[in-house]
Amino acid sequence: MSAIPGDGGRGELVLCAIFFPEQMAVAYPLALSLGNFIDTFVTMVKAASDYVASFIVSRYTENKDLLQRQLAQNKQEGSGTERGKDV
Repeated sequence: MSAIPGDGGRGELVLCAIFFPEQMAVAYPLALSLGNFIDTFVTMVKAASDYVASFIVSRYTENKDLLQRQLAQNKQEGSGTERGKDV
């Protein structure tokens, strides 16, 4: 609910007050418990996606022609031989 740790309760309070004003006694504790439960998984996905995104960006910015270099190197090393078999 929030990028600030422990601050998701304010957003949940606002959402519950807007959408469930008559059932605040049930909706707010339920929203808090669900938010606390899934917070660990959301943080894990966010941290993993940050790593993957930074890896992809570095591949595009620092190694623009990496695939072409690898293919050319494979052609030079193994021209005509099958990969994984001793000839």
